Amino acid sequence: GTNGRRAARFVKLAAAALALAAAGLWLAAGDGRPATGDGRVAAAEKPAGPVEILHHWGSCNLEVPERLPGTMRMTNGRIKARLAPGVELILFGPFELEIDGPKEAKLLSGRLVADIPAKDGGFTLRTPDLEMWDYGAVFCASATDEGSDIFVFAGEAQVVEACGEPVDICRAGEGARARR
Repeated sequence: GTNGRRAARFVKLAAAALALAAAGLWLAAGDGRPATGDGRVAAAEKPAGPVEILHHWGSCNLEVPERLPGTMRMTNGRIKARLAPGVELILFGPFELEIDGPKEAKLLSGRLVADIPAKDGGFTLRTPDLEMWDYGAVFCASATDEGSDIFVFAGEAQVVEACGEPVDICRAGEGARARR
């Protein structure tokens, strides 16, 4: 019989595909100016709490937890958020992110890009299908109804399946994909 374990495929992408993906994501996520206003969040708008919203681009229906653990949600747009010193994420709506602590979160749905400096490494990100922890990395992650993807642009991250089955260490230009 089958044990029902989800198989994760380890994916190594060609340098050209990596360059294209990285350029597209960073352009989409970039610190460019939004169409109206400069997108900075005024101090009075920032909720006092564990998550600091650094920048937003057309964010709609943003929910930010007042304490941890808590859940962040947004229906549209993108935001740049700081969970802890050195842990900054760009999140693309719609998304739902459970934040368990300043260096631990679960992406239930949506897409994000993270840049975690090596001195601040140790961030753990889970999706419904994969779990990863970085040693200082620039990476993106997505979770959809079809499954989960993690891709490392720089640095490295350890990736395992949600059931605990090891996948591999992903280095720059490598990623993991799990399909349901």
